[in-house]
Amino acid sequence: MEAITIIIVVALLIEAVVETIKMTIEGGIKWQNIAAAVLGILLAYFCHIGIMAALGIDVPMLVDVLITGILLSRGSNFISDLFDKIKGGTIQLALEPVEESE
Repeated sequence: MEAITIIIVVALLIEAVVETIKMTIEGGIKWQNIAAAVLGILLAYFCHIGIMAALGIDVPMLVDVLITGILLSRGSNFISDLFDKIKGGTIQLALEPVEESE
């Protein structure tokens, strides 16, 4: 992955994790949110799922599992939207080679 792509992807992941934590705290800590986060983290750990590893970004496994688990706790629609952002137009447009004029 190109360096600029990694920076953009990490920024999107940080935003997603912070928003998830913010929604949990501001909405009042509910057992459903905690259960979803714990289940997401456990599944990420035991199934060896890591979003950073899948994107080719090298981080310690524990960090990858925590990030992945928190993101998984948001559900499939959220994950799908996140991947659309990561693989969608913004990043691809930023990385398209610019043809030099003669």
